[in-house]
Amino acid sequence: MPIKKKIKKSQVKNDPTYGSEPDMLDQPGVIVEPDVRKKIADYFKKMMLRETIRSILYEIEATGVQSQDAEYKINMYDERKKAMSNIAIVVSKALNLIDVRFLARSKRLYGAYTYAVVDNNYRNVILKIQSIDEMEGYKNIQKIRNESSEVIKNHLPIIFSVNTLRSLGIHIPDESLCAIVMERLEELPGNLYDLISSSPGRSKISLNALLNDRDAFTSLIDKIMSKLNQSIINIIKSSPLQVDTNIQTSVLRRTLISISRSLDALADDNKDKLNITSSLLQLVNDKIDLWCSGLNVTDSAMQSILKIDFSNFLKFELSSRAVPREPMSQNPGTLGVIKGIKPLIAAIEELKHKNIVPQDLHGNNIMIRPDTGELVISDLGHFN
Repeated sequence: MPIKKKIKKSQVKNDPTYGSEPDMLDQPGVIVEPDVRKKIADYFKKMMLRETIRSILYEIEATGVQSQDAEYKINMYDERKKAMSNIAIVVSKALNLIDVRFLARSKRLYGAYTYAVVDNNYRNVILKIQSIDEMEGYKNIQKIRNESSEVIKNHLPIIFSVNTLRSLGIHIPDESLCAIVMERLEELPGNLYDLISSSPGRSKISLNALLNDRDAFTSLIDKIMSKLNQSIINIIKSSPLQVDTNIQTSVLRRTLISISRSLDALADDNKDKLNITSSLLQLVNDKIDLWCSGLNVTDSAMQSILKIDFSNFLKFELSSRAVPREPMSQNPGTLGVIKGIKPLIAAIEELKHKNIVPQDLHGNNIMIRPDTGELVISDLGHFN
């Protein structure tokens, strides 16, 4: 067996299979054949694994998990928190705010810091201190609210004021910060946070919610069946029986929707999500076999193709979040039809039609308006 010469990463960085950016596969001293690299890179693109990896690496960097000097990192965050709290007190005096209480901070060292305060109208409001680079989204939000329908207004926060610290007469060496005063919102309840932050394929709570919500599960089956409509019709036409295509398609639909009832007990068990997912996929195959048997279809190849395609689409849908992190490049997941989340999805879709792009939507950047229960996009720093 010939021994391949090791090459340096720099020797392959301009390989045409990379596309516009590195495919993250090569490491110094490791060879990946060009055709193999291209196949893997294409798979990464199709399954959006590149974005997932970036997200994981970003979170590791943001939280300092990889640091060899964890104690030093902790000290840096503690010192930063103390410094920002002192700034918040000074800002509150300049804005006639009282009762300053720390609420939360960004995972990034130099990210936003949030405080609960009371304004001069005795309202409980939020004070955010963050980089001036993220100020534009907050400045524009009131204009967007005034020009938008109620569908959008209900899911955007009320901003009372946006000021640079310099405009308030506060000068912080080596930093450009702004102060945002906005309506008080609450963190999402645990289950709702999971539905928004994690796909059914990654969260047992989200998966159980999908199986127990008839509308959501029906929407999932309808979506997949529409993609496989021609394959379904081909199987029906291969039947030796005289059957109506629409009726048999409806029979398959009802058969597959009934799966959620079969999984109700399983979803409530203490079994992990992988077992539930495997059982779901197996039930789909069983129901397709049962449907084909009723049609006296003997073409096992067509039957196998339908089962494989249905399973692949199902796995893909189970990997989709209810609220996409980047709305312009991703579609809402099946759980987006669940009550409470659905109106937020409608608002995001309407914003997209107006070419207004909410970015970085995740569980911490979506909060709940306590008076009405409406979900609100709370972080507007990357709101283009």
